[in-house]
This record gives sequence, C-alpha cells and structure tokens, in this order.
Amino acid sequence: MRLPIEPDSFRQRLLQGLRKIGFPPDSPTALAREFNRRHSGTPVTVHAARRWLLGQAVPTQGKLRSIALWLEVSPEWLRFGHSSPMPQARPARGRGAPLDPADLALLADIGLLCDADQRLARDFVHALFKLQTKRPRTAGTRRPPCPM
Repeated sequence: MRLPIEPDSFRQRLLQGLRKIGFPPDSPTALAREFNRRHSGTPVTVHAARRWLLGQAVPTQGKLRSIALWLEVSPEWLRFGHSSPMPQARPARGRGAPLDPADLALLADIGLLCDADQRLARDFVHALFKLQTKRPRTAGTRRPPCPM
C-alpha cells in the first residue's frame, strides 16, 4: 500500500530539520521527549512521534508550530514545503524579543516544577538580572561581561 504523499513529504522536511539542529532522526522516544519538553499543550506519545518519523501521520497545527519553533523553520515550510525553510528574522534580544527554542525549553522545565521551586527559580533570575544591571558595560556590547 502506498502512503499518501503529504505525510511522507512532511517526514522528509522533519528529518531535514532534525539533522540541521543535530538531533538524531531515528529515535521516536527522544523526539517525543524533546517535543513534550517544548510544547505546552497535550503531550505526544512515542507512537505518534514514530508515525511522524515514518511518514504515516502529520501533527496537528499547534504541534506543528511547536516543532517549527524548535527546528527554527517556518511552520508553512514544515507542513507544506512552501516558502523558505527559515522563519522571519528575529529582532535583537532584549525585553519583549521572541524566545529561542532553548529559552522555551527552559521555561517549560520551570513550569514542571512545584510552586515553591518556580518561585525560587524566578527569584534567582531576578537576582542575576539585578547583578547584571549593576555591572559596567563594555563599549560595543549589548550585555555586560560575566565574571568568571
């Protein structure tokens, strides 16, 4: 039986995106785990991730957006192959700037902590921010150097 072309085409782009970020494209368990760390909605099963990798299914639009953000590609390209694989350029980092996938993963991990530990993580980040704003900036840099 021949599979429909749409899931197989999605599979090719998914594998391409995973290879681009250095992620092993042959482990549905790792794919499901890393996807669930980054996605705030309903988690996926290893079976669902396996079906994506085999070209047997295409994720829902919300899940597709999370994958695209993680892979740093446009959702349109990942789903349909249209447009450029690269998303629009992001503005410089700072307050209000979009978060990169590593930051989103960190936030997802913090969200899994109990309330007391979440407060502790927020307090720690706020303390680091206060320390950083007190350090002198070096000419031509956006951030002050971190002491080692």
